[in-house]
Amino acid sequence: MDCDIVLVGLNHRTAAVDVRERFALVKYTDPGTWALPLGGAIHESLILSTCNRVELLAMGKGDLAGQMLNSWAGVRNAKVEDLERYVYTYKNEEAVRHLFRVASSLDSMILGEPQILGQLKAAYRKASACHATGVILNHLLHKAFSVAKRVRTETAVASSAVSISFAAVELAKRIFGTMQGHKAMLIGAGEMAELAATHLMQNGVDEIIVANRTFAHAEELASFYHGRAVPFEDFARHLLDVDIVFTSTGSQDPIIHARDIRTVLKNRANRPMFFIDIAIPRYVDPDVNGLDNVYLYDIDDLKEVVQENMAGRRVEAEKADKIVDDEVHEFSDWVSRLDVQPTIKELIHRGDLACEEECAGSAPRIRPPGMPSWPWPRLCRRNSCTSRSPTSRKATRPSTAAASSPFRISSISTDTAPAASTLSRTGKTPGPRLKRKETERKTGTSPLRASAGLPGRRANMRQYTVTELSEKDIETIETALREKKLQASIDHLFWIPVPDDLLTPPQKEHATTCGPHVMALEVMRSSLNLEFLVRARNKIRCDCITYADDRLMLAMIHRVNDFLSGLGISV
Repeated sequence: MDCDIVLVGLNHRTAAVDVRERFALVKYTDPGTWALPLGGAIHESLILSTCNRVELLAMGKGDLAGQMLNSWAGVRNAKVEDLERYVYTYKNEEAVRHLFRVASSLDSMILGEPQILGQLKAAYRKASACHATGVILNHLLHKAFSVAKRVRTETAVASSAVSISFAAVELAKRIFGTMQGHKAMLIGAGEMAELAATHLMQNGVDEIIVANRTFAHAEELASFYHGRAVPFEDFARHLLDVDIVFTSTGSQDPIIHARDIRTVLKNRANRPMFFIDIAIPRYVDPDVNGLDNVYLYDIDDLKEVVQENMAGRRVEAEKADKIVDDEVHEFSDWVSRLDVQPTIKELIHRGDLACEEECAGSAPRIRPPGMPSWPWPRLCRRNSCTSRSPTSRKATRPSTAAASSPFRISSISTDTAPAASTLSRTGKTPGPRLKRKETERKTGTSPLRASAGLPGRRANMRQYTVTELSEKDIETIETALREKKLQASIDHLFWIPVPDDLLTPPQKEHATTCGPHVMALEVMRSSLNLEFLVRARNKIRCDCITYADDRLMLAMIHRVNDFLSGLGISV
């Protein structure tokens, strides 16, 4: 690939919060305000703007970094020189590696935090809505999402608590086993109390009671989590009903003492109580920790837990970086394979020209550059070019079944031979044609012939092709497929889901690890090609990747036909 992938950005390590606010692009990611327009050196682009980072990703040819910085500074009415001092730049493999690490939260302020992946997906959706992404960035972003999933699945980089509130709830789970069947009281209604409430509810606590000096604030927080508010001066009466007490509001002297809790424990039948006191000054007297069945943790205890967990995450991050390196190499291999696509497209183009010339009566040989000049077969991919010999120039009459079908089949690929129209200039059938006929005598025709109303084909047909589509038809089809979100990472290629009830037993067993199972639908210049290979979206190689049987072929043909009929397309 003669283009480059470049990423420029700033984050919490290179720029203070006021700088990040100054150069944020949150308001410049919509179709009308897109800050990284295509043109010049930029062929594809994406913008990621969060509270901790602003990063621009682009694919193109030329001075990508310079154009990106100019566009970025321009929309924020700033000079490039003011921006450059805070910006880092990555190119090609390093840009890919950085993106994968960002998606996997390995570059986040809090290692392993889950928010960044959702933010990156939202950025990708906005870039797609602005029609700013193409083949390269589409594939790159989907690969980044896959890498993030691998990191979370194969490592424990996000498994331990690294926030005070989260750590507190995790400690409570160790004591009680589960949050179900337990009630919690929050003394205070600030940000920390809200975070604690969030984690408690996510873990299934039965009820949350909120006490705060400003009763209106207590009511607001309680209503959001479907709890109840109590007057601050009455919170002690409700200690009997709760198992977890979270205090985040301070006082000059401790309010809760051992003598108070001792009485509560007698009436609770010695059921355990868990206190998390993150207030400064402390709200709960340390002597409470000396009581049986009482567990008290203050903010210093929780910080130690967080630091231990962070150390564990850093160990897991080393494993995650190895996954990232492997995926970067795989993506680089994919990019390198793109270099051969122009040659393939050129061969297809030559085949189309040969088809048109054959219809006109003068078809030259198709000989790829650098290959020997033996009699290369004629390639005809059009339905209008029915099987005929160059010597007779007489078209074979289409079967009644073919004529009654709403869509014409131009070619069915097989493992042993080219299409039925493949003949040499002399009119003699090449070797592969003889081999095909011999195989057909052994195998017979497919049951699909009778059930689908299709011309006689071998049982191992591999492709269903709809031809003679107009440019308007092709545009309508691609638009409908994109609206259904079936677009693959390569232009003009779409993934058609295979019905679950028609999957083979191995495919059903692999549904969670390899699925969803799909077939590839390629939209050509004037035709559609549906490949009868059942692919696994999450794996390249697996035993569950097989060619379809006759029943599934028939179902997928009907699905294509019904889809086109719904669009008002007929041939």
